[in-house]
Amino acid sequence: MTIWGGCVGFASILLMGMSLRDWGSFFHSFAKVPWGELFDVHAFWPLYIVEMLILLLVSLFSSIGHTYVSIAIGHMFHRRRIACAIAAYIGINIIGGVLFATVINITNQMQLDRIFPNLDFTPWTLHLILLISILFTAIPAAIYFIGTNWILSCKLNLE
Repeated sequence: MTIWGGCVGFASILLMGMSLRDWGSFFHSFAKVPWGELFDVHAFWPLYIVEMLILLLVSLFSSIGHTYVSIAIGHMFHRRRIACAIAAYIGINIIGGVLFATVINITNQMQLDRIFPNLDFTPWTLHLILLISILFTAIPAAIYFIGTNWILSCKLNLE
């Protein structure tokens, strides 16, 4: 799921569960946050925004690449190309989900707080988390691009 998909899902849940009066109090609570103090205290907030935009773009490229590689796999079959493309999309999603869950389970079993006992939540920790997120989103995007390029150039007769 991409970042935009998560935002749209969160907004749809808010729309379904809140009345107009609740929406007013929801946005009124943002006025009470001391935004100026937060931005003055933390000088790295423009870097956070840039990193989030990079993560957003990389996840967009990954999502588009996922779609393209699925279509390319579907076109390798002579009959029922659309059904094969949909099956490839679902299959790649399942494989990606299993790999992601495996990585998460491995990192949970490593007990990172014992490996890094002095790891406090500092601004650099958030930058590290964002950069690792960008990396782990860029890896599938690169695999999708290479796979699509290889299928279109070597496997499909486009002439």
